[in-house]
Amino acid sequence: MIIKKMVLKITPKFIYNRYRDKHYYKKYTNKRNKRINIYKKKYSKLNINNPKKVSVIIPNYNYEKYLKERIDSVLFQTYPIHEILILDDCSTDNSVTLIKEIIDNNKDINIKLIENKKNSGSVFSQWQKGFENATGDFVWIAEADDSCNPKFLENVIKPFDDKEVVISYCESMRINENNVIQNTSCRDWNFIISDVRWNNSYVKTGEEEIKEALSIMNTIVNVSAVIFRNNNPKRIIDILENAKKYKMSGDWFTYYSILKTGKIAYTSKSLNYFRKHSNSTSISASRELEIKELLMIQKEIRDNFVLNSEQLYRQQIRYENIINLLSDETKRKYRKMLVPKIKWIFNCSINECKNIDIVMDISDFLVKNQYVCDLYFNDEEEVINKKKDNNRLFGLYSIKNVSKEYDISITSKDNINAKEMHLFDVKSKTIENEAIRLKKIIDKEFYK
Repeated sequence: MIIKKMVLKITPKFIYNRYRDKHYYKKYTNKRNKRINIYKKKYSKLNINNPKKVSVIIPNYNYEKYLKERIDSVLFQTYPIHEILILDDCSTDNSVTLIKEIIDNNKDINIKLIENKKNSGSVFSQWQKGFENATGDFVWIAEADDSCNPKFLENVIKPFDDKEVVISYCESMRINENNVIQNTSCRDWNFIISDVRWNNSYVKTGEEEIKEALSIMNTIVNVSAVIFRNNNPKRIIDILENAKKYKMSGDWFTYYSILKTGKIAYTSKSLNYFRKHSNSTSISASRELEIKELLMIQKEIRDNFVLNSEQLYRQQIRYENIINLLSDETKRKYRKMLVPKIKWIFNCSINECKNIDIVMDISDFLVKNQYVCDLYFNDEEEVINKKKDNNRLFGLYSIKNVSKEYDISITSKDNINAKEMHLFDVKSKTIENEAIRLKKIIDKEFYK
């Protein structure tokens, strides 16, 4: 069960089909093969005084097939819409003709078409243009091939009553090209982090969300599920400019960057309908590009936030399945961006360990320098749990329950060899000097 819960689905058809937990499979796929139909039931508009001004941005490129439903899904919202900006990136199908027809048929709605004279070549250029032209206090980027529940906006806008919330998003239901439900949520994609975290709605600080979730992977799977506070459009436009350096992970970079200053709100209802195409880029794209961008963002987050040992370990779980698919030459290429994993074993009780405070300080120093460092003692779990301190960064476990894999093991008796090292008695004048000495030994072993 534990192993299954830690399995990461690299792509919807790869890890998912091989390792998913049957319990969650049944729980979250009980509506499979049913179709979503936004036209089946009509909802009344909410009568709200001074509603929040929401600008809806619909970036489009050759999605004529889905455009009518996408626009209708916005028009059907129970919450008032301030404006709809449809951005066409030089579509070669009949998208523009269809958009103009829809605008002509909805003259009472503030809908505007913005056509590019030249294809932008980047989805983030379109997002930028959306923020540049939006006049609302909130921006919803509703991708042209997705759809949503009529009560999406009504629910996802509520958390912005908290002035510190900068991103609000909801759970997403996965559908295919024919609106057939593939999964009633995307929670299974985030099992590497938690199988319960996204079961209930929450509001968290940006730092907490980054450390616990976004430091590991992009847990916001679809931008159509997201509403952004637009109180500082220049900052967001600048962030999107930097996001252009990523081919696959620019959305992840955008969410993380925005959340450096502000809170995030999550709504557990699956009100967004995320369309997964059979020829999805996430399936066919280069593994090397995927691992490169993943490691770049993980490293940037480590450089900006102090992660604890468990969070660093989960980063490694996220990339190990991908990196194992690469050639040895490519693995060596990105070796310096990986996190060394250290297991420090003590064949004694934690209560009998000499210099335990020094050992703990050295371990925290290593974690601050972006090393996984877990201490193991010869005690029962109950004893270990009483000694755990949330202010410490290292991991603390019973030697009787070693379940993780490590790169380097430090023990109290063995001599230095290819895989195991001995930490001599602490004789350095300062803890930092001893930690630096140990760090050099580990680096020599790990990066050789």
